[in-house]
Amino acid sequence: MSAAARGRLRRHALRTAALATALVAVGLGVVLAATDALVSRNLTAAIDGRLDQWMTQAAAQPNVSVSHIDPDNDFDAPLLSWVMQPDGGCQPVGTAPALPGRLCAATPLITAEVAGNSFRLLGKRIGDGGLVVGASLVPTGQQLGELILAELVVGPLLLALVFVGA
Repeated sequence: MSAAARGRLRRHALRTAALATALVAVGLGVVLAATDALVSRNLTAAIDGRLDQWMTQAAAQPNVSVSHIDPDNDFDAPLLSWVMQPDGGCQPVGTAPALPGRLCAATPLITAEVAGNSFRLLGKRIGDGGLVVGASLVPTGQQLGELILAELVVGPLLLALVFVGA
């Protein structure tokens, strides 16, 4: 085989490998983006379930002071709570930061900024007052960050293997 023919064959092989790598990269990007979205949704749904469970427990005891409701004793991130006051404000319970007045209401699950961090919040009227319970989304963000970092390390290695293998 002549040198010119070997050169054409080599260029063709490189083009084929580059095209295969590009196609795998696009597919991998789509799969990883979908995985990240699914993981984010599942982590948020787990937090929502904890908030709803805690609120259901609190609402089942409308005549009991909030300070007498069993604390959140699992090994997840702590749930924070605020008691709705008759004047419309919210009194933090324990180590909870101050809650902006606009968030001190009976609301469905929402994501809002509290003390500079994202929180999932749930508010409900209980008896004459009410309760707002929330969980920080910071751990969720950290978990997603670690997942994306792993993808950024493994992805290029996989693409290099595809290029060499093609």
